[in-house]
Amino acid sequence: AGGLDERDHLFHVLGMRYGTLWTAHTLDERTALAAELVRLADELDRNELRYVASWCSFQAAMETGDLPLADEMLEVQCSIAENTPTQASYLRIRQALRSIVAGDLLAGEGFVTQAFDSAVIAGEPDAFTFYVSQLASIRYHQGRMDELTDTIAMAVEASPGLPSLHAALGLIHLESDRLDAVAGVVSALGSRWQQIGDELNWLITIAQIPAQLVALLQ
Repeated sequence: AGGLDERDHLFHVLGMRYGTLWTAHTLDERTALAAELVRLADELDRNELRYVASWCSFQAAMETGDLPLADEMLEVQCSIAENTPTQASYLRIRQALRSIVAGDLLAGEGFVTQAFDSAVIAGEPDAFTFYVSQLASIRYHQGRMDELTDTIAMAVEASPGLPSLHAALGLIHLESDRLDAVAGVVSALGSRWQQIGDELNWLITIAQIPAQLVALLQ
């Protein structure tokens, strides 16, 4: 697409590559891709492309810790997002993430709830999974993970292929000193470890496991 000077096609190819590469190990390349997407969107002067490009740039900036750039990209999304339930849902998810990182857990929870409500209206099949995942992050920092025991268990049942949810359930069991349940979660994850792909949930899963292993070894 680049060789043909088809900027529109190039934008879509780079956008698909960004999504395909979304793992913890590809941050440098995704950061460069996001910058190129922003440049192309501005050249083509199309808001729908700016929305996609600003989302990619926001995500990469959050991962690198470039919060000023993340805030700039979030402002772009807020200014051009269409008033549709789907776009509203994804925008609120990003606003929730930024609020949580800033330490404003109350605002983060408000955005998480709004994102869930919009996703339900839009008929998004993963609405509950997204909601639980972000709410778990908030409750973890509040020291209230045990409140989500039944909710996380429901999410695991609804999305059994997401190892990060299994790991989160193990973390809840750990904080409630249910070591037998922790052992069950860790054993199940261990038996299918090779199936856990190098994708965006890999790092989240890895980050939740060490404390559980240490507790079991002790």
